[in-house]
Amino acid sequence: DLDHCIYCGQCERACPTEPPSIDFTQVPKIHHLKVGAIIVATGFHLFDARLKENYHFGEYPNVIHAMHMDRLLAPTRPYHAILRPSDGKEPNNIAYILCVGSRDKTVNNPNCSQICCMYSIKQAQLIMGALPLADVTIYYIDIRAFGKAFEEFYQQAKDMGIMFVKGRVAKIEQKENGDLIVWYEDIENGGKLCKAEHDLVVLSVGLLPDKEIANVFKDQKLEVDDVGWIKSADENANPVETSIRGVFAAGTALGPKDIPDSVIEGGAAAMQCAAYLSEVRGRH
Repeated sequence: DLDHCIYCGQCERACPTEPPSIDFTQVPKIHHLKVGAIIVATGFHLFDARLKENYHFGEYPNVIHAMHMDRLLAPTRPYHAILRPSDGKEPNNIAYILCVGSRDKTVNNPNCSQICCMYSIKQAQLIMGALPLADVTIYYIDIRAFGKAFEEFYQQAKDMGIMFVKGRVAKIEQKENGDLIVWYEDIENGGKLCKAEHDLVVLSVGLLPDKEIANVFKDQKLEVDDVGWIKSADENANPVETSIRGVFAAGTALGPKDIPDSVIEGGAAAMQCAAYLSEVRGRH
């Protein structure tokens, strides 16, 4: 990273190879390659939580998103502790807000992101292990625990004491001490408007497509759906084939999915690509 490098040369001396694996004189290059097939696996973009202005992400320091929490929970996390940004104290009452940027037509993403429920429950369980005295509340629309053993994992979280509140969060307000007031619709108690105080709020942000990939193919049109995910030629019979012959797609380039499903699609795309190349080369 030349923007931050001080050119001390320590990395170069620590990794002496021939030819050099570290070259400070390198500049970006564009390579033009002629290939027989392409697999598009460009992934996704995280929803920008700042677009949900009523949650004040980027304005209230103790409103973070789930990728920030993932870093705080990592074995190599900063300070080896979960600390809230405003004052560095350990939070005692943490809230998760699900479906931030998903199932929301106001941000042009009516689809479920499929992974947010389970990564939030996973993080909540890890928090209970790191902060045994903390209270964790998850505000949700629906818990979509559809995968293998997902329902058991969800029930385990409830048994651990994690609170689940069904209802959309309307807004977040900040107190002078940095604590946060969450206003929410309590569906299971008549849909009344309620409020709860937390000292840290985590926004479970959804997934958005990489819309630029559709513009990469100049001569042919790569079909995408209304949101921007690549369309499968046949979702049931051949989900990794696209509208362009010889171009295949896998993982979250096709739509929201978790890691096991992405791995399966990656293998399917590789097999389809190999079969296509064998067919084409056999004709020549």
